[in-house]
Order: sequence, then structure tokens, then C-alpha cells
Amino acid sequence: MIQEPNDPSGAYCEFFFTEDEAIEHCRRQNAGLKPGDENCYAVIDGPGCSTEEHPENCQCCDYAVVDLETAKEILDYPQSKLPCLIVTD
Repeated sequence: MIQEPNDPSGAYCEFFFTEDEAIEHCRRQNAGLKPGDENCYAVIDGPGCSTEEHPENCQCCDYAVVDLETAKEILDYPQSKLPCLIVTD
């Protein structure tokens, strides 16, 4: 898991090896939120690993948990073909 530094704008991104890990983390982040709360998080496909020191088939960044606004921006980008799974329970 790789965690990006805290962004003062409220942007949040954390990477995970598996979809299950990302979903579990997203559920913890969303715990206690009310329906319609804009401060929730989503799971999206990550960029994959590009670190030269890692093995060729490394999956350390295959999934990402991001804030809802970041997820919307990524999905609205014209060249983006990333699916998004929003976890709110």
C-alpha cells in the first residue's frame, strides 16, 4: 500500500494490491457517513506499478481509494476509461 501525502485541497488517494483491500479501506473511510455526503470515498482502478525496482508483474497500485471529487474528475476526463465502484456502507 502506498499513501500519497495529505493534500490541503482535500484530495485523497491511497493505492492497494487487491480490490478487496481497497473496498475494505473505502468502507472504513466511509463509515458513519450519511447518504448524500460529499465527503465520501470511491474505489477506482489504479495506474499500476511503474517503479523500476519492483518486479515486472507488480500490482502495488492496481486499485486506488480516492475522494469522491477526485473520482468524478478522473471519470469525467475524456480519455479516461476507468470504471468506478463507489462504496458507501
